[in-house]
Amino acid sequence: MIRTLSPRLFALALVGCVPLTLSALESFAVGPRALGMGGTGVASVNDIHAQYYNPAAFGFFSYGDADNQRVAVDNQDLWDKDWGFGFNATVGARIHGEFAEYADTLKRIYDDNTIQRIENSQALTTKDARNLADFSHALQNISNPGEAISADLNGGFGLRIQHVGLGARMYSQVSARVKSVDYGLSGGSATQVNNALNNTVAPPAGYANQVLSQAQQDSLAALGISAANIAKLDYISHQAGVTSGQAQDAIDLINSITTSIGVGGGSAIDNNTTFARIYGVGIGEIPVSYGYALNDNISIGGNLKLMIGRVYGADVLIFNSDNEDMLNDVRSQYESSMTWGLDLGFMARTTMFQGGLVARNLNAPKFHGPTVSKILANGSVRTTTYDDYKIDPAVAIGGAFIPWEWLTIAADLDLTTNKTTLDDYATRNVGLGGEVNIFYVLALRAGLIKNLAQDDIGLLYTAGLGLNLWALRIDAAGAMAKNMTTFDGKEFPRELRGSVQISVDF
Repeated sequence: MIRTLSPRLFALALVGCVPLTLSALESFAVGPRALGMGGTGVASVNDIHAQYYNPAAFGFFSYGDADNQRVAVDNQDLWDKDWGFGFNATVGARIHGEFAEYADTLKRIYDDNTIQRIENSQALTTKDARNLADFSHALQNISNPGEAISADLNGGFGLRIQHVGLGARMYSQVSARVKSVDYGLSGGSATQVNNALNNTVAPPAGYANQVLSQAQQDSLAALGISAANIAKLDYISHQAGVTSGQAQDAIDLINSITTSIGVGGGSAIDNNTTFARIYGVGIGEIPVSYGYALNDNISIGGNLKLMIGRVYGADVLIFNSDNEDMLNDVRSQYESSMTWGLDLGFMARTTMFQGGLVARNLNAPKFHGPTVSKILANGSVRTTTYDDYKIDPAVAIGGAFIPWEWLTIAADLDLTTNKTTLDDYATRNVGLGGEVNIFYVLALRAGLIKNLAQDDIGLLYTAGLGLNLWALRIDAAGAMAKNMTTFDGKEFPRELRGSVQISVDF
């Protein structure tokens, strides 16, 4: 049913990413400290997350002067960090384009029974004319590129021992979008449309068509709609405030229905082939990190990573009410690969300023997509080969102003545009944030993130806090987009993120 369209797609994206140990290497916010500070960390990272943000920081961990004391330029007190470990997880979701509005429209109008009234040859009302135009517009546009939802999850464990880091991490991302629409979903035909309009109140005497152009009237006549019924459709459309352009959407839908099913025909809803494509791609990785301080001011470092990659793909029939295994399809349809990756980092610092540069996946690891054959409810077989995924090298630069140990202001910028699991959607983030440590017990963080490659999400506001209990640290952070979208009469941010961590630092 149409009412199942939006809940299924939201469930597929938000739930489907959880069991997938995979990764789409866009520019993620890893860990609550970085997320709370606007996604920054290339120059300001001070814990095990240096494995992701900048492995050069390992060179400054446990680095002191000749007497193993703090050097003057070390305002982060990295010299006093000999070892530590931590567990963390970060989850996020995005609603792209007008997907939520289109899904909401389809659900609302189906619940209003406009389509069912056509199927049952019942009289159409002014509200039905408005609904038919809106329904048709949403149905035609929900499969456009950029109309989708996506979700991601990253997390893992890291161990830091002086200049060396070991970790086991996974990054996951999955997206869902309506790939193809089958207009046979209403079970309608020219006969049913005529019958419904036959029972509709006629326009007043002398009424002249005001909405439908002559070409549109000719198109409806060619489909078998009578002249009297065309006039009725024009009248209720006029009463509903439907424009000629909006009416064209409804005419296109009627045309698709009548030509795909035929006069007097009908299609069982379970045979409808409208489907959503679920695509997830990425890696779980085991990085070994090392950093070397050339002197008090400059450090270099790198990660050598074992990468276990998977590419997932599934096409899920939206209107098949018996498709209870749709999430199992996502989990089971994948291709696995194993390779390696290389990251390099550079960090420089003065008394109050730090700068950093990191290049991730310099060897451009590649993972193969699966080929899947599926028997549809109507007996046909669809064979799909899902795209391979190549992780292109990603480069980011960062700066930090640290005038005192209790205050950090940082900014990061992606120098490369990084792709996601969603076709034609990429990220290139710029972030700005700060942290204030109150008596080194409570850390308060806030920041902003902007994706320079896309503008649908808008500005992302971030905030977080950390609690230091001697060596034990508990951190949490969240992020919310400025731009909103509407579903089921309620407004939601286009992007939401959350992150938690428990760690120990000595």
